[in-house]
Amino acid sequence: MGSLTIRLDDETEHLLDHFAQVLNQNKSAVARAGILDYLQRQQHLEAQKRELENSIKVSSIEAVQKRVAESESSCRLSDEEYEHSMNEFFASELGLVR
Repeated sequence: MGSLTIRLDDETEHLLDHFAQVLNQNKSAVARAGILDYLQRQQHLEAQKRELENSIKVSSIEAVQKRVAESESSCRLSDEEYEHSMNEFFASELGLVR
């Protein structure tokens, strides 16, 4: 099988080399921008995580007792009441009966 060799004049070869350099620079810039965006999103997620941890964190006995009292005073359903509430939900929201 034969090969084909194309000879370019110096100006065309210089122009193609320049375009190749610009393309590589653009790819690098896009990669850097993507990495920066990823790092900023991770930083934002970490800040949200810290805020959530701080909102959940309990540092005193009184706060623990208050949360326990809130939890214990929440609505509790017996098995029959739960079954009935699920039947009502499926009937009203989905048109189904369990």
